[in-house]
Amino acid sequence: MICVRANKRGFVLIISYFIIVILTMLVVSFLSSVIADNLIAYRHHGSVRAFWLAQSAVERAISELNYGAGKWIGWQDEAGAKIMKVSWPGFGEFSIRITNVDSDNPFIVAQGFFPAEDSYNAIVRGIEAVAGRERNIFSYAAFGKSRVDLGGNPFTDSYNSLKGPYNEAGNKDYNGDVGSNGDIYFSGSSYYIGGDASTGCDGVFSDSDRVFGQITHSNDEDLPAPAVPAELVSLAVGQTIKQTQTLMPGNYKFKGIDLTGQNVLTIIGPANIYLTGQLSIDLTGQGKILITEDSGPVRFYVDGDISISGQGVANDTKSPPNLLIFGTGGSNQKISIGGSGSLYGAIYAPDALINLEGVGTVGVVFGS
Repeated sequence: MICVRANKRGFVLIISYFIIVILTMLVVSFLSSVIADNLIAYRHHGSVRAFWLAQSAVERAISELNYGAGKWIGWQDEAGAKIMKVSWPGFGEFSIRITNVDSDNPFIVAQGFFPAEDSYNAIVRGIEAVAGRERNIFSYAAFGKSRVDLGGNPFTDSYNSLKGPYNEAGNKDYNGDVGSNGDIYFSGSSYYIGGDASTGCDGVFSDSDRVFGQITHSNDEDLPAPAVPAELVSLAVGQTIKQTQTLMPGNYKFKGIDLTGQNVLTIIGPANIYLTGQLSIDLTGQGKILITEDSGPVRFYVDGDISISGQGVANDTKSPPNLLIFGTGGSNQKISIGGSGSLYGAIYAPDALINLEGVGTVGVVFGS
């Protein structure tokens, strides 16, 4: 009887051990599965976050290239490249490296790190991008919808207005392109195109000795007519400005601006000015339009003809985007700009006849 009981205890003990082993294996398997799932979830979460950080790095690089004015504040130089690292404790980090910074195709290498670059379990995602500058119609120095005539002694070049006024701190360069959907003619004794010359598909121009860049014949640029904003059209029209006065920031509508003698129209932008008269702007003698140095953008929408001589238009900001003249008078509009000084601005009047004579124009000109 005693032996039988001993055997039963041993049998029960073996069964207990077997059950414990099975339960242990199940628990270990369950815990392993939970740990693996947690690791997968962690890596997925970290991978997504690291990729977001890399995308943010690319956007930061593009923003610097477009709007950084060449100052590279917060960046470091490394073997000709620009580098930056940004860290958000608890969220992650990203790093940026930009090479070929001054070319038309800067190369961007962006990396996102989660939780941090130096972490033993860091998750890294990278993006490589080649930034490209699309051909923009406003990248021309001058463009004619039907033709461009080069007379007198004109020349074109370019500069980066984000780096300061024209020809300061060595920011003057070539790329002063001249283009037309038709032909480019020349009648002057001396001229030089410091950039490319391009005509329409059947256009005529072949004077390679006067062109720094390439000559092509494939233009078919779309130059839509500018439209006057509705908020300007709806304004009551004021009389022609003929005396010295100052316009504060805002929207205005006048018949015209007619200044002679020593009368000066001072404009503090941002301002939008709609001129409706047949002769919308007429400046002679010492009469001039002055855009103050600390002004925001000033935009003119002009229905009638423009005749500027004498002191002309002084843009003291020295930044062409702060003076924009839109010709809204159609194919009958004539724009003549001469006199002394330099015109820092852009003229967009694709249906108008534009004549520039005896004036240094810093910006872009688009006419018929």
